[in-house]
Amino acid sequence: MRSAAIILNSPAALPEIEEKELICADGGYLRIVGVEKKTVVIGDFDSLGAVPKGVSTLTCPTDKDYTDGEKAIRYAAEKGYEKAVLYGADGGRMDMQLSNLFLLKIACDLSLQAEINTPTERVFYTEKDFSFRCPIGKRVSVLPLGSPAKFLSSAGLHYPLEGLTLTCADTIGLSNKTIEKEFRFSLQSGGVLVFVEK
Repeated sequence: MRSAAIILNSPAALPEIEEKELICADGGYLRIVGVEKKTVVIGDFDSLGAVPKGVSTLTCPTDKDYTDGEKAIRYAAEKGYEKAVLYGADGGRMDMQLSNLFLLKIACDLSLQAEINTPTERVFYTEKDFSFRCPIGKRVSVLPLGSPAKFLSSAGLHYPLEGLTLTCADTIGLSNKTIEKEFRFSLQSGGVLVFVEK
């Protein structure tokens, strides 16, 4: 599977970046200067200050109706990547953190598999069946994004999700725990963000 790391401009610490190809959203490039990997930098270069030399760039207008992170997601889909792993999506301004979570929904709409990877957790978005392998006892939070999410079934979680309908005003999906080495659930409708503790 062809995958790329998308590096966002955040003050938060980054976990190890395993992907061999990097797409940096503007100032995200400062997080990986000196890393010898195939790199493209996308943005209006307001936070970077200047267009970097010696790397591929895609310049966006200063006045635009999307973030540099969204442009990076769309670029990855256009270039045929099958998966994008976002780094630097946490930390900093809360409104930016929320919009970075929305990037997972945008990726889903573009048929691009995506996740957010932080030092402490991984975050996914799904509108269909979902399964994930991790050690027993890990924290899992499942929160609807947008419309209500209706669950048909679940397994491997301490608190079952089956039969639940969660709205964006519900907090019941927070802090579940894995009781098997794989947890899974099936959605009847809606979409959810899945936060998995590392």
